[in-house]
Amino acid sequence: MHGKVLTPRTDYLVQSASECLVFISAHEGSPDHKRLACIRTTDGGRTFEFVAWITPESKSSKSIMCQTVQVSEKGFVTAFRKMYGDDRPDTIEAYHSEDGCQTWSHLSTVKVMPTHSNPPALVKLQDGRLCCAYGDRHVGEIRARYSRDHGQTWGPEFIIRDDFQALPDDPDTGLNADMGYVRMTQRPDGKLVAMYYFATADHPQQHIAVSIWTP
Repeated sequence: MHGKVLTPRTDYLVQSASECLVFISAHEGSPDHKRLACIRTTDGGRTFEFVAWITPESKSSKSIMCQTVQVSEKGFVTAFRKMYGDDRPDTIEAYHSEDGCQTWSHLSTVKVMPTHSNPPALVKLQDGRLCCAYGDRHVGEIRARYSRDHGQTWGPEFIIRDDFQALPDDPDTGLNADMGYVRMTQRPDGKLVAMYYFATADHPQQHIAVSIWTP
């Protein structure tokens, strides 16, 4: 990664007491050309080595803000925010590796974003399904989809929360309210917990909210 500007979001998978896989974004030159990569430490974070690029180099899009899960001993799936610099809608894409992160290929498109893209959260459920959640700024809702085949296909979207309501942007203070940027985990009792930015009629300024449900 020498000569690259690193722009990671928190995304890592601990493999042992000393080994950890870290998934990052990086660019060289233009921040509009960011791509995803996997790096590894095998000595508890003292040093890191480059493993592989996840997404190909592109001059027309950037791949950022990934969330990765391990689906088997050598199998990994990552979902990420793909943003284009032209009139094409942004998307949430899924890539996978079957050889321990050495090589990656496109798996599926989780979501097409008509306007205002949003990064995904991805978890592997106790029953083996995947759940991918995200903010849909186009309609002001927190939504998600399940996959029963490790991200090859995705079931219908369902709504986690739909009461988004924000004050208009204030030109004097610069205050506004955003939504989405979901982070998610599954509790020992099986319930899913999604955390995200949100705003409501009662709390119109951006705040962190939580939704809990049984998948």
